[in-house]
Amino acid sequence: IEQEFAKAGVKLRDAYELGGFARTVADREKKPTEDRRRPWASRYPVKRVPGTWLFDLASEDGSVAVEFLSLEDDDRESLACNGSSVSETDFPELARRLRDDFATRTEGAPVTIGLFFDPLASETAWDEGQKKFVPRPGSSLAALTKEERKALNWNKRYELLRNDARELLREQVRFFLDWARKEGKLPAPSPQPEPRAESGGGSGEAQPHPVEPHAESAESAE
Repeated sequence: IEQEFAKAGVKLRDAYELGGFARTVADREKKPTEDRRRPWASRYPVKRVPGTWLFDLASEDGSVAVEFLSLEDDDRESLACNGSSVSETDFPELARRLRDDFATRTEGAPVTIGLFFDPLASETAWDEGQKKFVPRPGSSLAALTKEERKALNWNKRYELLRNDARELLREQVRFFLDWARKEGKLPAPSPQPEPRAESGGGSGEAQPHPVEPHAESAESAE
């Protein structure tokens, strides 16, 4: 994420916890639906409660906040549930809910929010039309023959899928940056440091300050 933002001339820093908006959470006091196509926790009706969110990164001027949704966010949002040895996650649904939640914030300076999520790259993908798993387009493993896949050890298989996941995440970030650039939402490119023979003392870096979210938000590619 930071590398793609840097290519766009935007330097990121650590962000702060933000509040003042309504969070959508699972209402576990009510009965869940029987829709087995959805992750278990997503089957519950939802409710909105006052909430906060600790963003992972933000632009130096605070005009852009960035959140990378991963398995670590499951418990925080209760959208995935560990049962036995199985973990279910619905990151696109979580991104949509957070987009709508952040849009309820109207206090403070406008902030454009980039939501990205762990692609969880796999060799196959579910095809709803065929009702079966099919080779995922672009997968490094799916591009190999059956014999070549069998010859791979687990470490090599994991390495290929990890590289696939990195590229899929980069695609999400590029999609967001392209949208933000067209909408004029990106801050001015960070100035490059002037080469100098000697240091004059202070670092000259901008001091961090809290970021406030606003109704302006963007959903990453799904």
